[in-house]
Amino acid sequence: MTADLLLSIRQLAINAPDGTPLIRGFDLDLRAGEVVVLLGPSGSGKTAFGRALVDRDELAATGFQVSHEAMEVPGRVGFVPQRGALADHVDVADNLRLAIRRHPDGLPDSDEAVAHWLDRLDLDRRLLEPGRSVAELSGGQAQRLAVARALASGRQLLFLDEPSVGLDSARVRKLARLIRERAEQDGIGFIVVTHSLALAAGIADRLYLLEPGRQAVHLFGERWPGPFDSTSALAERAEERQSWLDQLETLLIDHIGLQHSVISELVTPRRLWPRIRGWLGARILPFALLFTVLGDGLFKALGSASDSGPVLWRVLRQALARPLLFYTFVSLLLGFTLLYTLIGVAPMGVRPERALALLGNGHVVALMPPLAAILFVAASGNAVSGWLGGASLTRQIAALEAIGMSRRVYLWPAAWWGLFVSALVVTAVFGLGLTLGGVAYTEIAGIEGGWEVLTGDWLDPRPERRPWNIRALALGLLYAGGIAADVVAAGTLRKDTADDVVRAMTGSVVRCTLWIVVWELVSVWFVRGLGPG
Repeated sequence: MTADLLLSIRQLAINAPDGTPLIRGFDLDLRAGEVVVLLGPSGSGKTAFGRALVDRDELAATGFQVSHEAMEVPGRVGFVPQRGALADHVDVADNLRLAIRRHPDGLPDSDEAVAHWLDRLDLDRRLLEPGRSVAELSGGQAQRLAVARALASGRQLLFLDEPSVGLDSARVRKLARLIRERAEQDGIGFIVVTHSLALAAGIADRLYLLEPGRQAVHLFGERWPGPFDSTSALAERAEERQSWLDQLETLLIDHIGLQHSVISELVTPRRLWPRIRGWLGARILPFALLFTVLGDGLFKALGSASDSGPVLWRVLRQALARPLLFYTFVSLLLGFTLLYTLIGVAPMGVRPERALALLGNGHVVALMPPLAAILFVAASGNAVSGWLGGASLTRQIAALEAIGMSRRVYLWPAAWWGLFVSALVVTAVFGLGLTLGGVAYTEIAGIEGGWEVLTGDWLDPRPERRPWNIRALALGLLYAGGIAADVVAAGTLRKDTADDVVRAMTGSVVRCTLWIVVWELVSVWFVRGLGPG
C-alpha cells in the first residue's frame, strides 16, 4: 500500500444474518484528500459497510457474514454517525478532550488545544464554557463538533453516516465546504453515506451507488467533474452544478425503478442455517458479554479518572443518588408491614413479646437480599440500561470506540463498579429500613424490647443464625455483581431501534429475577444442610 493510500478493498461481500446479500464484489481505493460518496436505498448495505471498516468483529458477532479478497486499512477509521453521536455524559469541551488524549502524538488536552479544533471547524469558542451540554448544540454544530472530535484523535480516514440529516440547505452547503477544506488542506480521506444529492455533488471525488445484493455502480465514471463545493474555481459554476444534479437525480430514479425486481429476488426462501445462526447469535451474545463484563469489572482497573470518572459518576447518580429516598421509604414500609403481619398471625395465646423474640430479625435476613435485588434491577438497573441503550442506539459508544476509547477500558469497568457499589448500598439501606420499620411497629404497638431483638442478630447473632447471616452477605455480593454485569452487557449491545432498548431493559429484569429465584432456592437448601436453623 502506497504512503497516501488510506484504504484498499477488493471483492468485498456482506450478507445479513438471515443470509440476504447486501454488498457483492465491491472494490474501492481511497487516497489521502479524496472524498467518496455512497448512495443507495435503505437496506443496501451502506451502514454495514461502515461497520465492516470500524468494527468488523461486532458485525460478525451479530450474525453478518463478511468476506473479501483484500482489505487493507492501515490506520483506525474515525466514525461520525447521524447527528454526531456526541457523548452526553460529558460537556462539549470534554468531548474534544477525550479525542485529543488519544492522538498518536500525545497532544495536551488544554483549553488552547480544544479551541484550536473549534476554530478549524468554524465553531464558537464560547462552547468551551464548563458544563456546556451537547444537547444545547444545533444539528450543524453537533455534526461539526463530531468531525472535529474524530480529527482531533488523529484519524486520517473518516466514515460519515448521513451527516446532513436535520440540516437545512444552507447548512448542508456549509458542511460540504468544511469537508472539502479538511480533505484538501489536511489530506483527510472521507467516505460519506448520504441521501442528500446536494451534499453528494458538493463533496464527491467519486460517487458509488449501492443496491441490495448487487455490485456497486461507479456513477458517471471518469465523466464526473469532481466536487462542486471544493475550493477550486469549479465550485463557482452554478449552472454546471445544477445540470449534474439533474443528471444524478435522473440516474438514481432509473435505478430505483429497478429496485423492485431486486427485492423480489431477495425475498425468495433462503437457506435455513444462516437464519438459525443469526437467531442464535442475537441470543447467545448477551450471555457471552455478561461474563466478559463481569471479568472486566473484577479484574481490570478503571480507566483514567478523566475518561472513566464521568461514567462512574453518571451511574452512581442514576442507580443510587436519585432513587435512594425511594428505596428508604419502601424498605421502611415493608419492615413495618411485615412485622405487623408476622406477629398478627402468631398462634392464640402467644404474647407479642414472645412472638417477637422467636422471630428475631430472621425475616429481615431472609428477605433483604432478594427484595433489594429485584427492586434494584427494576428501578436502578432499568435507568442505567436505558442510558447505555440510548448511547448505543445513537451510536455514541461506536463513535467513541472509533477515536480509540474501547468500551472494555473506559465504559464497562466504570459502569460495573458503579452498579455494584450502588446495589450493595441499596441492600444495606434495605436491611436498615426493614429493621427500623419493624422497630417503628413495636413502638406503636407497645411491644417492649423491639430495638434489642431486631438488631441483636446483626450485632451479636446467635450461633444457629450465623449461617443465615453469612448467606445474606454472600447473596448480596452475588446479586450485586450479577445484576451489574447483566445490565452493562445488555445495555451496551448494539441497538438499531427504540424497541431494542426496551427489550434490553425488560430482558435484564426477567433474567436477573429468575437468577435471584434460583439462588434463593439453592442457598436455602445449602444452609439447611449445615444443620438446624
